[in-house]
Amino acid sequence: MKKIPIFLFMFGIVLLGGCAPSALQIKSEYHPVENEMFTYKIIQEAEVSDEALEIMNERLRAQLADCLLDGSVDVPHKVIEIQVTDYYMRNGAVRFMVGIMAGVDHIVSTVTITDAFTNETIAEFDVESKNPSAWGSSRGLIEDHIDQIVKYLKTGHTG
Repeated sequence: MKKIPIFLFMFGIVLLGGCAPSALQIKSEYHPVENEMFTYKIIQEAEVSDEALEIMNERLRAQLADCLLDGSVDVPHKVIEIQVTDYYMRNGAVRFMVGIMAGVDHIVSTVTITDAFTNETIAEFDVESKNPSAWGSSRGLIEDHIDQIVKYLKTGHTG
């Protein structure tokens, strides 16, 4: 009977150790301005599946709906360039069956914000998201990654 609490304690440590939130590293700070309008583009330096790109685009459009331009006559103030530099997602079945032994799901992006008129770089930051555990989904990790980017774009805060 004494082994059950020890097992549960160890299982809890392993489970919590598998949770790795997104990390944001600022290269040059961004200070959002109210009522700014953006356009964005995603650049693939790493091979990203079409499904993952669609999830990224859906999430960006949903989270930035109030400040994205749709290509109308308005001119954007800023251009957001999301450069996906590293991308790896385990197959769902592999994640479930093998867990961490199949590697760690991760996405690394460099986000550059430029002035649309001068093409000057205003800010730049890196975002890294990981999921070493068997818990969660690829969609969830991708959405969390985009959410971290949007949070910084809208607030200028990392925490």
